[in-house]
Amino acid sequence: MPPKQAYNPVSSSSFLDLKAQISKHEDDFNKSRQSGKPAAVVGGLPRQVKKLPAWARSNKGLAERAARDQVLYEEDVQKGKDPAKIREQLERKAAIYDKIRKGKTGGLSEAQIEALLVDFDAKQGGDDSSEDDDSAGSEVDESLTVPDRRIQDIDDDEPGPALPYDPLVEYTDEFGRERLVPRSEVPRGAPFRDPNGNGEWQYQNMVEEQTPSAFKPGEGPQAQNVYYGDQTQFPVYEPDPEVLARRAATLAAAAAAPLVSHYDSTQENRTRGAGFYHFSGNEEERKAQMEALQREREETERKRREKEELGDVVKREREREKEERKRKIEEKRREMEEKRKKARGG
Repeated sequence: MPPKQAYNPVSSSSFLDLKAQISKHEDDFNKSRQSGKPAAVVGGLPRQVKKLPAWARSNKGLAERAARDQVLYEEDVQKGKDPAKIREQLERKAAIYDKIRKGKTGGLSEAQIEALLVDFDAKQGGDDSSEDDDSAGSEVDESLTVPDRRIQDIDDDEPGPALPYDPLVEYTDEFGRERLVPRSEVPRGAPFRDPNGNGEWQYQNMVEEQTPSAFKPGEGPQAQNVYYGDQTQFPVYEPDPEVLARRAATLAAAAAAPLVSHYDSTQENRTRGAGFYHFSGNEEERKAQMEALQREREETERKRREKEELGDVVKREREREKEERKRKIEEKRREMEEKRKKARGG
């Protein structure tokens, strides 16, 4: 009999350490499961990694672009619409432009200055000339240059200087507003008047006199079909008599020609049935073709009747043979019945 092993008592501190280790592993397992991390199974088989097909793969760089777009989407959409920030940006840009116009860099490189769409050299020259004009104009009495209130009340827009051949005139537009525009912009047929003239309403001429002529009055070639000034009567169109005569002759010939009363299959481009027959356009040939078709029809009907009659004869002959067979079978059956009766009685 083997000797008994000595009892080895376990201390309570060992049980507490084991319990702490188990609770720690349980907490780690719960955290990993909540975070979505896969937990390794002891003794389990590793899963085979399958490659995605070509049509299911994402393009290269798609994740990076999506991340950049997400950053842009997460920004405040109202950031660029704040009036204070817009004003601040415009003031900063104006300060940079002023520095560049004065010959400074404004914090930009030479390449950035050349890439700008503003020509600061030409702008500086224009500003200098405008400053000279302002200084010279400040010495002029403004009371002598007060615009006409009649013209000022017509339209708030400031029209350009009137050309000698395209003066500024007044006209009423389709909305009932009185406008001061060059004469070339007045719609045809709309009444207009010269504000600096006698004030009478005029109408746009049929032939515009807005551009200066290359010849003086009385010089150069004179057009025969040009009317100058306002016209109340206009010439009536008269066609060429020869053209009218040719048209009348064509209509008369078409009226005298016989009307086409037959179908012409050549005028249609389409597929017709297998039994389609094209008749001639000549009346005599058409009549001969129809007579030939009628004869063929009569011959076909005659042969059809003959076949029907022959079929009736054959049918009657078959019926007679069938009845004859039935009669012979009945006779044979009766003979057999009589023989059986005799055999039973004997």
